[in-house]
Amino acid sequence: MKFICLGCDEKEEVPRDVVEFLDGMDVDHDPFNPPQFTCKKCGEEMYPEYYKNEFGYEFHISDVHP
Repeated sequence: MKFICLGCDEKEEVPRDVVEFLDGMDVDHDPFNPPQFTCKKCGEEMYPEYYKNEFGYEFHISDVHP
C-alpha cells in the first residue's frame, strides 16, 4: 500500500498485511481513522493513498490532501 506524507509528499510502500496487522493491534482502534505512519524525511503524518478497513470505511488521500 502506498502512503503519502501530508507535509513533504514523500511516498512509502508498506505491505498490506503489515498495515492490516498494525491497524488491528491499535489500542485506540478508531474505525473512523486510517492507519498512519510518521514520515522518516520530515516527521509529518503519512496517510494511505487508499485504504478500506475491516468495517468497510474507505479513506482516500484526496480527502485530506489536494
